[in-house]
Amino acid sequence: MTTSQIHSLDLESRHLFGVGLALLIVLGFMLRLAPVGRYVTPDEPAWVERSIRFRDALATHDWASVPSTGHPGVTTMWLGAAGVTVRQWLNPVESADHLAWIRRLAWLAPENGEAFRHLAFFLPYGRVAVALTNSLGLVASFWLLRRLLEPGVALLAVGLLALDSFLVGHGGLLHTDGLLATFSTLSVLSLLIALRDETRAATRSGAWALASGVFGALALLTKSLAGYLVLFTGVVLGSAWALRRIWLRQAIEYALLWGLAGAALYVALYPAMWANPLDTVRDLVTAPMHESTRALMPTFFAGEMALRHGPEFYLVALPLRLSPIVLLGSLLSLWAFVRKEDLRPNLAWLGVFCVGYLLLLALNVKRYQRYLLPTIGPLTVMAAIAWSALWRSQRGSMGAQRLGRRSLLPLASVLCLIQLLLLLPFAAHPLTSFNALLGGPWVGSRLLSADWGEGMGAAARWLNRRPDAGQLTIAASSVPSFASLFDGHTVPVEQATRADYIVRSTVQTSAPSFQHPLAHISKVGFLEHAVILTFFFFFFYWLRIRRSCADTMGQARFTPWLISLTRPPLPIG
Repeated sequence: MTTSQIHSLDLESRHLFGVGLALLIVLGFMLRLAPVGRYVTPDEPAWVERSIRFRDALATHDWASVPSTGHPGVTTMWLGAAGVTVRQWLNPVESADHLAWIRRLAWLAPENGEAFRHLAFFLPYGRVAVALTNSLGLVASFWLLRRLLEPGVALLAVGLLALDSFLVGHGGLLHTDGLLATFSTLSVLSLLIALRDETRAATRSGAWALASGVFGALALLTKSLAGYLVLFTGVVLGSAWALRRIWLRQAIEYALLWGLAGAALYVALYPAMWANPLDTVRDLVTAPMHESTRALMPTFFAGEMALRHGPEFYLVALPLRLSPIVLLGSLLSLWAFVRKEDLRPNLAWLGVFCVGYLLLLALNVKRYQRYLLPTIGPLTVMAAIAWSALWRSQRGSMGAQRLGRRSLLPLASVLCLIQLLLLLPFAAHPLTSFNALLGGPWVGSRLLSADWGEGMGAAARWLNRRPDAGQLTIAASSVPSFASLFDGHTVPVEQATRADYIVRSTVQTSAPSFQHPLAHISKVGFLEHAVILTFFFFFFYWLRIRRSCADTMGQARFTPWLISLTRPPLPIG
């Protein structure tokens, strides 16, 4: 090839990469917004309420009244407050009515159906703010990966991240875990860039260490589990010095830059630090330690609802929540680590991060699938590196040199297309998706929780189609999720005698098979997630069952059948 041909090919490749990246980012953003209005997770209304109190504290400069939780969820509240502000700009009159009602709340009770309807008015805009932030995180990830890896590998990694069902499902929720995954990944990538070449100018390396500290602070402002980044950064810098990749003075300098940048941003964005820094720091340290030793709500695992599960929970949950492309690529990275010496540093540190984080989770008594999210980013990057190495080894070095930048475009296109096709059937409810190689939702729902408000949302939208929906009273097993979308009145199932219909979750519960006609069975994806039946049928079916049991046993004593009947299933994490 002549020099002009190579230059022309390089420009064409840049355009292709730019177009491909833009399509992936826009598509990822749209997919993260697809569930808006379809379901509400039980925790999101509480985050709306905290965001409103956070916004009010900022407006009045009352720093002491900033909501304090062990999370601490500061980034979530900032984004939620931004969503409330946009909603108020667009609908000032309605917003004022809803805000006035919410501000009269002494506290948010889980059975207060009316409160959740008011809070749900602001939720979609908070979700948009979170989805936009996570989508910008994809852009930043490509920018960082482009400095760490080849452009084709960076594009493949970002494409897999943009179309990952687990990240998509959490990346559009007003919650902490999706944001934690984004900021943690950016912090790790920035740190690896700082160490990628010991011959580089020290000032530039220090800038990347500072950037890693900034992203680490954002992660720590989001969730206390990000404290692991402090430990990981110390291990990486210490190992780099021990391996003579950097001088001791550089290691200390990078550590100081990381810590000072993180501390400054943490204080700047957390108003509670302005009012009472000592108590805030103490809560930041003690609250996670206290919460990690006790489980408040049972979680489902392998057919059992229990407060405690063994560490095997995460060993089962992780492969089920990874996409087939990332799971196979993660296994393939072991081959790449052994065969490709130039890939070992990045693969090693990304692997160490994931293993260390899983060990941290194993020490935590609480078991939730979403706690795995910070490992998805590093594992996806490892998978992209491994797939690219395999592709190049199969094509040979001659073909790779001839194609230059575009050598990985076919691989990235095919793998991202497969990732997208696997996600599309679950686009409206991405958290109901499980690894297709391991049995998909049919196997996943037998081992892990497959419902986090999706069934309640589907039932609420079905009942809203009735012309008299506004006059109906519904007893729901999850009031926050159901009431947030239902037009009528919602009560807990303990008050089923007041209800026109009863809505119960059928995923991972031992719901009876009703011989009377049901009003509706709500299906989400490929599974039944909730049942709706009238109280009349509910009453007489169970009355007949109780009489049959009494006749069989020769007993005629009264039993509190209605109480046991209407008791909700244990919450699913």
